Amino acid sequence: MSIHFEFLKSEWSRVYEAAAKAESLACPDPRTACFYSRRALEIAIAWLFECDNSLTQPYKTDLSAFLFEPSFTEDAIVAIRELFHFCYWLGRN
Repeated sequence: MSIHFEFLKSEWSRVYEAAAKAESLACPDPRTACFYSRRALEIAIAWLFECDNSLTQPYKTDLSAFLFEPSFTEDAIVAIRELFHFCYWLGRN
């Protein structure tokens, strides 16, 4: 049972299942935990592309194609910019 990913359970159960599995295997089987972490990411990003009309479906539906789709890359740049702002605030305060 996951305590860190419980918030995903009701709305994104498939993401939750993979993330919870990764969490449970982090110490006993780290390699498999990495596999399930990637799986959770794949499921979540595929959901984003399915539900967000501002994202263009890539030529194929694997993680690499999703991540390198220009419409997603633009969102990633915005997310990194906001991460920088937060980290800058953290460093100053």
